[in-house]
Amino acid sequence: MFWGDGVFYRPHDNSYAFHYSQSKVGEVLNMRFEPGFNRFFDALLLGDNDPRYLPQIRDQAIAQRRPIFMRYEGEPVAYGWFGRVWDEAIGSSSHLARTLLQTFLADLGEPGFAYGQRALGHRGDRMIEKYRDEIARQLSARLASDAFATRAAAFANDDIKELLWT
Repeated sequence: MFWGDGVFYRPHDNSYAFHYSQSKVGEVLNMRFEPGFNRFFDALLLGDNDPRYLPQIRDQAIAQRRPIFMRYEGEPVAYGWFGRVWDEAIGSSSHLARTLLQTFLADLGEPGFAYGQRALGHRGDRMIEKYRDEIARQLSARLASDAFATRAAAFANDDIKELLWT
């Protein structure tokens, strides 16, 4: 993925967006990020540079269609770098955007995961589990536990008397 070719800056609302064709399924993914995500994208652009140079660096990266992830020497990172770094950081060696989508939808429980699966273009369940990081797994488990506890608290003894030992 490259600046200006997959990742874009939207100056009218000071946000970044993805717009690219997913190679696995051939569908276009359009996703706008809230300005709160700017810190991540800005850090990728700036590296060790002073933030006052951000507009110029961003414009140059977009004009040159520079890779998003670069080494200090100016070369793109190796393909395997992504998996190693993300596995160390979040416990998932999968594609960042896919993992982020699953993580941010995790608090919706299984409907959120199902939405993420459709948004990612996955038709089966085989691959989707690898995009759930540990945070998403914990959120999903907590949501299920809370739902169970809420439902259990609403039962009166006479609703479940046939299940109770007498």
